[in-house]
Amino acid sequence: MRLFCVLVGVCLLVVSQHGGVDGALIVLPQSTAVIESHTFQLNCAADNNTEDGAGFNWNYNGLSATPVRIVYSCQVNPDYASMYQVEQNDAGECNLIVLNGPMSAAGTYSCQNGFDQASATIVMLGSNSNCNAIPATDLVTGDFIRISCVVNYNGSMTPRMAWSDNSTGYPINNGTTNTYPTQVNSYIDVPVFPPTTRPYMSTTYFDYPIAYRFTWTLPPLNVQYFVTNLVATARIRYFTDTSIVCTANGYPLPTFRINNLDTNEWFDAASIPVSANGVGRYRCTASNTIRGETVTLDDTISTDIIEAVPAYCPTTTTEATTTTTEATTTTSPPTTTPEPIGECGRLMSSVPPDQATPPSGWTPLCYISRSDTALLSTQCRNLISDLPAGYANYTDLMASGGNFGCTLATRADYVQAPQACYDDFQQTSMLAACPTCPRLFVCIRLP
Repeated sequence: MRLFCVLVGVCLLVVSQHGGVDGALIVLPQSTAVIESHTFQLNCAADNNTEDGAGFNWNYNGLSATPVRIVYSCQVNPDYASMYQVEQNDAGECNLIVLNGPMSAAGTYSCQNGFDQASATIVMLGSNSNCNAIPATDLVTGDFIRISCVVNYNGSMTPRMAWSDNSTGYPINNGTTNTYPTQVNSYIDVPVFPPTTRPYMSTTYFDYPIAYRFTWTLPPLNVQYFVTNLVATARIRYFTDTSIVCTANGYPLPTFRINNLDTNEWFDAASIPVSANGVGRYRCTASNTIRGETVTLDDTISTDIIEAVPAYCPTTTTEATTTTTEATTTTSPPTTTPEPIGECGRLMSSVPPDQATPPSGWTPLCYISRSDTALLSTQCRNLISDLPAGYANYTDLMASGGNFGCTLATRADYVQAPQACYDDFQQTSMLAACPTCPRLFVCIRLP
């Protein structure tokens, strides 16, 4: 619709043929945050789609500057040609493109067509904003580190920052945040446990009308932990050889030794060939050293090598092949809880029901404390022993459709116990890994 006035003061009302109010904005520029040096675009469109966007003006109002007209009739003011471009088309659009946006590009951008006008707020984020963990190296499981994030910005709206645990999704409310006119920084102090890559998230966001969220990711943290999960096995290659193979986890990587218990020979290797016929006994040891402390694990295996052709191999004229029967022995964790067996089995104690409540479907809540000295270096999964429902160990529990999770407590009460209630969660944790943790909680989900 257009309003025409002649000199005598008579106004004529003319309705355009496409039925809308000619010049009304139908696409409005949206407020946002932009990382500096990035080109960005603000869109604006009206229903006068036959006029090739010619009626559009763009104004820019900096944070402490006088508003300037940077686009007139959808043409960039020559004084600002190095900073802006426009994109216009027959659909009634005149979009503003801000080139390689500097920090000074923050402010308010207004699109005007006829009597209609719409504005958008732009906040510029410094490209030197980042997150880091201090220290990032020489970390030992259970160490407390400071994870901090800094956002440098320029604009009329201040960014916010929030922390959350990436493994549980829980928000972290004990962060310390400082807000300044051109910077927001925040940090948390947390213990780290292996394997650790990016255990925590920091999210930068704004209040309405800026719909901007960015989640910061941390560089990998190499957390040292003592050797675990040592297993001795026999690797069989028919017609060629049989070997004793030792595997284990740990960082720094563990070193291996193999002892022939029958001859008392020692081999500094993770694998040795076996060629002698008959029964043999071997012990694997694995160890690593962290800050002057060495931990060593051992496991034994027996082999029975017979000269024969395996039944499932085709008969050949080659005589003498090798088969191996292996048996791995493991040491059961020591027991600290006498009969009768409680709902947490032989080794663990029950969390008092009035102190913590597990999520629906999870029961019971169990724990060991620092007073259980014989269990401090026992992996969480091996604490599941003789549950009353008939599960002798964690393998029986999971094979029956159950599951469990573990978490190291940083508080002296039981509030953190439900944080263990997740399938396959930190099942190899050890209380010894965190010298400042009073308890290791275990949350069990029965089938």
